[in-house]
Amino acid sequence: MMFSEIATEHYFTILYGVIDTETGDFSFCQAGHPHSILQRSAGSVQRLGAGGLPVGLIDGASYELSHVQLYAGDRVFIGSDGITEALNKKGEMFAEHGLCELLERSRALSGGRLLDQVVDEVTRFTGSDDLEDDLSAISLGFRAAQ
Repeated sequence: MMFSEIATEHYFTILYGVIDTETGDFSFCQAGHPHSILQRSAGSVQRLGAGGLPVGLIDGASYELSHVQLYAGDRVFIGSDGITEALNKKGEMFAEHGLCELLERSRALSGGRLLDQVVDEVTRFTGSDDLEDDLSAISLGFRAAQ
């Protein structure tokens, strides 16, 4: 549709996923969107997904479906590139390793407290409240079916 119905040279990234709340199966596809981060209940983190091309960049691009099994206490963090590509005064990026380290240190936080911590640490890293890109994120905690 981006090529046939929308006359633009713009593109976008997206991650589309479905979590089966009964089994914990997380199926998702990403199109140029930053990697989601899986944090296991014990605190370890890992990048998820295959990356893929943004939508609208190349006509006919294909995308890979990925799966991961979630267990009680696990969470999935999905964030925009405004987090990982935030630059400090030296021109260094916060990057995925910065996000992973933040999540490991913040394991005890959940919901809005975790998201506030992400904003606080990114603004502290950049040295400014006036960021060049948006910071958007969601953290999804999984509780096994009762």
